[in-house]
Amino acid sequence: MAKRLVSLLAFAVTLSSSPQHAFGQYLSRIARSGGTFYDTATYNGFAPKGYNYERPFLFAPGYYDAGAVNSALDGMWYYGTSVVRVIIRYDQITGSCSGTACYVGIGSSSDRLNWTYMNNFTDFLTRAGNHFIRIVVSYDWLPSTYGPVIQQMSGRDPQGPTQPEGVNSMYMTPSLLIAQQQYLVDFIREINNRDASLLSNIFSFDLQNEPHMQIDLLPFRVTYGTTTTADGVTYDMSDPAQRHQCANANWVNWANSLAAAVKSEDPNALVGVNVDAEWAGPGVQIPPGTRSDYAWWDQVIWNYYPRGTVIALYAAYVDYLDYHLYINPLLYHTGATYDLDNYLYRAEYYDLDLNAIPVISAEFGVEDQYLTGTPCQTLVNHFSSLLSRGFRGGLLWTGDWIDQDGGIWNTGVGDDYSYSVAKGLNTLSCPQ
Repeated sequence: MAKRLVSLLAFAVTLSSSPQHAFGQYLSRIARSGGTFYDTATYNGFAPKGYNYERPFLFAPGYYDAGAVNSALDGMWYYGTSVVRVIIRYDQITGSCSGTACYVGIGSSSDRLNWTYMNNFTDFLTRAGNHFIRIVVSYDWLPSTYGPVIQQMSGRDPQGPTQPEGVNSMYMTPSLLIAQQQYLVDFIREINNRDASLLSNIFSFDLQNEPHMQIDLLPFRVTYGTTTTADGVTYDMSDPAQRHQCANANWVNWANSLAAAVKSEDPNALVGVNVDAEWAGPGVQIPPGTRSDYAWWDQVIWNYYPRGTVIALYAAYVDYLDYHLYINPLLYHTGATYDLDNYLYRAEYYDLDLNAIPVISAEFGVEDQYLTGTPCQTLVNHFSSLLSRGFRGGLLWTGDWIDQDGGIWNTGVGDDYSYSVAKGLNTLSCPQ
């Protein structure tokens, strides 16, 4: 890797060994030791197992439904759920999402996050803790209210005809990186301002939902000239090795910088990164034609994802890796018929030291058309196959933890299979 692989920019990390919260309304923290998670109150091993909770406008002002949330948590708790993942939507947290019902202004102490949104989120954290369920907080892009931060810091950004553009700027431009750090600090600080103990109810901070760079944007869409990126290194875009180094080093710099920001506000926090690797083949080499020539499910070959082996080796502040694994989603139409081991080999999973860093699947699922036997048995087999390969836990992709979403089979609550899937995923054994 380049000499200046990691730049932590504005945030220093001071680790803490302060006592953890006891059981009760606020849960004990989960920590990691090597490749495992453990409960800091009992020192027992911990396996994150549960669901994604993806209700539309979940925490948005005017949409949050505490009764529906509590009912869902009741059901998840009943079936042994330990972790639930939510995604913080960038257009809703500022109060500026589509439709006037979602707009309530800003009003937080940072004047960048929506006060009502954060009240709703902390109410959710409290309810989750009451059900002994911990939360994965995953982020989606950068809210528009951080424009002034970007503008203020833009003097640090390198200039030139090959500097990063579009989505690539999120990971490779200093001012946008600092703005993301500030966003995470503001978010955690808003929780602290309401009730610092609620941080105990968070399992982890997932730095971004499915981050990716695009090969058809600068600096990768040209094979000439040099570019200087947020890690402080200048790369020659005509050299294939340096093109790959540019992407890999900036993924590490991005992950470490944001993880450092999280830990500056919550020293006991776990931080995860979603990784995939170059499984589609071309890496940062430009594919033939243009992105628009490809069906949307094949456009993945124009993206470059964080690589698990690189993040594990060099992102020192990252605590675990996250693979999203589905049985035959459209994403895999670019290659051969889906095979879990084939994918994991190409995603460098079997090159990881699983004793050094835990790996989970924060999204897994199965499309209806690929069910083998009952939905329960198909999903249990899929989840069991991940656990047998060394995954430390998994979260089923769901909308409202019980509903179908885009043809992906969920818990089946309320359908002909009743509660069998939810029970099966907890026990790894389907009711007969």
